[in-house]
Amino acid sequence: MINNKKTTAKRFLVIATPPTPNGDLHVGHLSGPYLGADIYCRYLAMCGTEHYYISGVDDHQSYVSLKAEQLGWSPAQVADYFGDAMETTLEAAEIQLDIYARPRKSMYHIPVVQQFFKRLYSEGKLVVKETLSLFCRVCNRHLFEAYVSGKCPHCEHPSGGNACEDCGRPNDCADLIDPVCKSCGSVPYKVPLKRLYFPLSEYEQQLRQYHKSLKMAPHVRALCEQMLAERLPDIAVTHVTDWGIPVPATGFENQRLYVWFEMAPGYLAATCELNAKLQTPPDWTSYWKSKDAAIVQFFGFDNSYFFAVLFPALFLAGDPKIQLPQTFVTNEFYRLNGLKFSTSRNHAIWGQRVIQITVEAGFFLQGKVM
Repeated sequence: MINNKKTTAKRFLVIATPPTPNGDLHVGHLSGPYLGADIYCRYLAMCGTEHYYISGVDDHQSYVSLKAEQLGWSPAQVADYFGDAMETTLEAAEIQLDIYARPRKSMYHIPVVQQFFKRLYSEGKLVVKETLSLFCRVCNRHLFEAYVSGKCPHCEHPSGGNACEDCGRPNDCADLIDPVCKSCGSVPYKVPLKRLYFPLSEYEQQLRQYHKSLKMAPHVRALCEQMLAERLPDIAVTHVTDWGIPVPATGFENQRLYVWFEMAPGYLAATCELNAKLQTPPDWTSYWKSKDAAIVQFFGFDNSYFFAVLFPALFLAGDPKIQLPQTFVTNEFYRLNGLKFSTSRNHAIWGQRVIQITVEAGFFLQGKVM
């Protein structure tokens, strides 16, 4: 629950997690963070409070490149096509964004993300580790995130690579139970690989203090407490792939930045884009270091670890003076035939179809409910 009476903020930056452009938006998306954030912004408008709503698309997700293989397209074509489709759906649903960030088309995104990485790397806040990586000999590639499935090492539910949608906890892919390649179905081998890692455990005490002041749902707090009760893991921030932002570090030229690492400074880049649109200096500090501004984030529960643990730790490492979000608003998931909605599994009720049906039925006319 958001309680503005407990904040001295005069301005609000409202953020909804960017969806992955590997398909159009479904009803679960629309009814979750995007509608929730839109309603909150309309409330702020009624109160006469200055606010801006930003979201966008997650161009460099591995699910984009996997979809490209399935369609016979390039990853860029997939990101652009479905990024356009999602924007159209949001507009049709009358969800009013101030910035719809497109990483590949933004003049700020890649420079801000790479600058953020370089600062962490130069200050020794990223470490080189040789760990086991899953490798598919049939597809001749390392497997991570969208390219691998198995069982979560924490809850043993079916899971993809790097994070479990069910319990919300991260994995390192090689620790998945019974992993298989998503492309060909073969069992991968484990091979040694040097990557750059971010040691979350170094920020444990700062995260504990942050969580005490943070407004968030009980189930998100429980996840944070569970992770903090154990030793926080090191998180791989680079992967061997040809899709994504190149790693600006010698020896890692064949790797790309992990898209969930990219997303944290990506919000700073989106804020630069917002200020440029407002014809003010394109400087993210106007919100992220301002005492009269508050940041509110909306996202689905399966992204809780990223927003509540990984991103705050990255911001603390990048610049201790960054103002972390004050409120997290999370949503659970719709299910269809007992299974969670999923774009990658083509298991959903699509937003455009629902909007079309409501318009045809006469429920909406010129933006007004009839």
